[in-house]
Amino acid sequence: MKKIIVIILLLLPFWSSCKNETRDKERIRLLAIENYVDEFVPINRFLKFYVNAYYAMPSDYDEFMSFIKEYKKRDPFFYEWERREGYDIIKTISKSNLLFAAYQDSVFFYLPDYHVGSSVIGTPFYWLENPDKWYPRYPNRLDYDSWFFPSAYDKKGKYLFDSEFHYRRFEETIDSISSQYTCRITHEGYFYTGFPEGPQIRQMPYLSIVSFSRTTDSVELLSRTASTDSLFIFDANDLTYQPVKDSLPNLCKEYMDETVSVLKKVFEENPDVERITMGLNWYCFKDSTKTRKIEWQ
Repeated sequence: MKKIIVIILLLLPFWSSCKNETRDKERIRLLAIENYVDEFVPINRFLKFYVNAYYAMPSDYDEFMSFIKEYKKRDPFFYEWERREGYDIIKTISKSNLLFAAYQDSVFFYLPDYHVGSSVIGTPFYWLENPDKWYPRYPNRLDYDSWFFPSAYDKKGKYLFDSEFHYRRFEETIDSISSQYTCRITHEGYFYTGFPEGPQIRQMPYLSIVSFSRTTDSVELLSRTASTDSLFIFDANDLTYQPVKDSLPNLCKEYMDETVSVLKKVFEENPDVERITMGLNWYCFKDSTKTRKIEWQ
């Protein structure tokens, strides 16, 4: 009994600290909501970039600032951005009395000096599971697909910036594989337009979040797979839809094998890359008239 009492006494400071942290986060969240602005540059943009890069929210303010500092160190465009804005971005953010509340699916922040707050809500996993909730405040920013761009990481799990990995060339290579296939997998999804009525429900390409690492020989599915009876095969030749009657790994095996083959070459030629995470559509039935050798060049 005495041992139990001692353990409880030792844990009391920890419980108290957790309660205080929770109260502080909730206070910051409410301040951000009560003084909300659509976007506070550059904090919102960096938060969105972090989420795009890691497919997750930063765990706290220090992790967020560490990412920005690494960005400045690795990407020459950062200095061009500072020159255009006319101030030292990191110094300005660091000096600001920034109140920062990080949650698993969102970040809220409040700046007392300006009496404004804002937030970034939703990770790629959240938007994939809740596409009906996606609708940007600005109709000309219908960039839903931008949440699923490829992200490459080193052995320590750090994101590799454009100066360290050629993302555009990688995307072009992946696209060149899919261009050889006649059919793609679709499902009833949301099509986003700039009109007031918002997103429209229609057949959309089926997307999964996947990961591939240097130590594996197959693509790892990170997102949940939809039930087969909710998926269709769209034939680009005759513009018809047929129900899916087989599992996606079997139906799209040739496409996935080709993708894995290219990914292996990417790792061979990029020794700093340990893992790649990205959004991937599913394709099947190769078009013999479009077959050609795919290379990571």
